[in-house]
Amino acid sequence: MLHIGHVRRGVLRRGDSVIMDLKKPRRHLVAAHPTATHLMNWALRETLGQDVQQRGSLVADDRLRFDFSFTRAMTNEEISAVEKLVMAHINNNSVVDAVNAPLDQAQKIAGVRAVFGEKYPDPVRVVSIGATVEQLLADPTNAKWRGVSVEFCGGTHLLFSKEAHSFAIMSEGALSTGVRRITAVAGVAATTAIQTANNLSARMEQARALQGAELNAEVSEIGQLMQSLPIPHSHKQQLNATMDALRDLAKAARRESESSTREATLATMQQLIAAHEQACATDAFIALLENADAPALLTALNMAKTKLPQTAILLAWPDAAEGKVSIVACVPAPLIAKGFKAGDWVKIAAQVCGGGGGGKPDMAQAGGKDPSKTAEALDAARAHAKKFA
Repeated sequence: MLHIGHVRRGVLRRGDSVIMDLKKPRRHLVAAHPTATHLMNWALRETLGQDVQQRGSLVADDRLRFDFSFTRAMTNEEISAVEKLVMAHINNNSVVDAVNAPLDQAQKIAGVRAVFGEKYPDPVRVVSIGATVEQLLADPTNAKWRGVSVEFCGGTHLLFSKEAHSFAIMSEGALSTGVRRITAVAGVAATTAIQTANNLSARMEQARALQGAELNAEVSEIGQLMQSLPIPHSHKQQLNATMDALRDLAKAARRESESSTREATLATMQQLIAAHEQACATDAFIALLENADAPALLTALNMAKTKLPQTAILLAWPDAAEGKVSIVACVPAPLIAKGFKAGDWVKIAAQVCGGGGGGKPDMAQAGGKDPSKTAEALDAARAHAKKFA
């Protein structure tokens, strides 16, 4: 075993005695992943066939990575089957035995696995999960050893498989032609990932009872969590299916909300336009729409433009929840000829509430960042419109 470190002070010479300080908590986290790697290597052969060969691996305190020969992507059912086989060994608390044995005898054990092309010492360290090495060597050709994980390995391992607590495959994908790569976790990392998936599933079920804006906000937040949190591969399919159903509910809720908002906004606009016509007003039509949304605001502008074709129109919607202001305007051709341009108009109003914008002379949009100054913005719009009255 080779240990690599850094000399922080003094000088280290050949033959010096040193004290190795073993970080036992971290060692236990690390040990869970070599043991889980061995069990997964065995489970992959049981699931995909005995031709599966290891092509590389990495074990750390928070994950494992395993490369193996296989010509296609694993199905969700195959990934779940591998997880179940590994968990069966963990739940059965299989013994993890590591013993040095004569190489020629060890190579005769049924189902023994070794890395292709690797040269092993004699004696070789045999790690068995599910039976003791003594049992294997006593009857090496017994076919039942194919149900045991047996490998040549010099790494650190748990004493019993149950110490791994849990196991989860996080991802499976192509590394190169004919080689796949799995990343997985054991121990605390696996327990956390599985609990995260269960928590998201419960949250999705609770979200079904929400409506309107609350539902949309919850669906958006859950979607972001699914992108950022560690979730086992086998859980993702069901979560994605549930999430798709929630998104459909959210879309329906948005359509219903938009329809209701649009109808209410148009009803308000009809009243405001009627009042403007009754007053025989010839000045610009400027209105504040409190309970609109972006689509309703544009629909309201089109209504006003149809009802008041020769009038300059500016509408504003303050969205306190999002901290923004939306402003739209249109100006008829006769006023444009006098120099009254919609782009300039919305920009003046937007600047008052901390924003900006612009557009064409006949139609423009702008946005602000301070809803509390919407009334002041409309005052500035009125002052600008009077210049062309």
